[in-house]
Amino acid sequence: MKVKTKIFKTFLLAGILLFSSIHIANAIILDFDDISLKKGTSVEISDSYNEFNWENIYITNHGLQGDGDKNGTVSGNNVAYNYGGNEASISSKEKFNFKGASFTSAKFKDVYIEINGYSEGKLMYTWVKSDLNSKEPLNFVVNFDNIDKLTFKSTDKHGSEIFVMDNFAYDFPTPAPTPESSSIILGFLGLGGLLGLRKKSV
Repeated sequence: MKVKTKIFKTFLLAGILLFSSIHIANAIILDFDDISLKKGTSVEISDSYNEFNWENIYITNHGLQGDGDKNGTVSGNNVAYNYGGNEASISSKEKFNFKGASFTSAKFKDVYIEINGYSEGKLMYTWVKSDLNSKEPLNFVVNFDNIDKLTFKSTDKHGSEIFVMDNFAYDFPTPAPTPESSSIILGFLGLGGLLGLRKKSV
């Protein structure tokens, strides 16, 4: 009796663990440090970098005027920024979840930044902050799920303004379990149930 009970619990636990581990998505962090840059230089991010399309976003290694690119560097030496302070975007053919990033203004304080998340052309999310400064980064946790495009706009009293971004965090939506995975789970639970019925009938 005790052996059968132990077997039942073992199979049930195995089924639960298998179910919880299927297609677990881990957050991916882009710190832009995989691009080699000399200090004081900048380069435009090419399309398909990490499978995204980048529009008007550059990477710099302490090449901007002001202190924002230095103070806004959370990891490594490189940060991303919107060239000329103009609107920028990141898009993908596949849906993704934007988790957040660190933002700093390049030069001024009280900079307004607006981030919009779209899915198939429809606006799904908006995140606004009006107190970016060049002294320290602000960590944004936004959780825009199932989107295919992000837009960024930053302004201050002088007009358009450059923002600095580091540690861009994202992952991909978790798909439904495949039929094979579902069959394995049901097999575990079914076997556990049969063992439980046998226990009752003994």
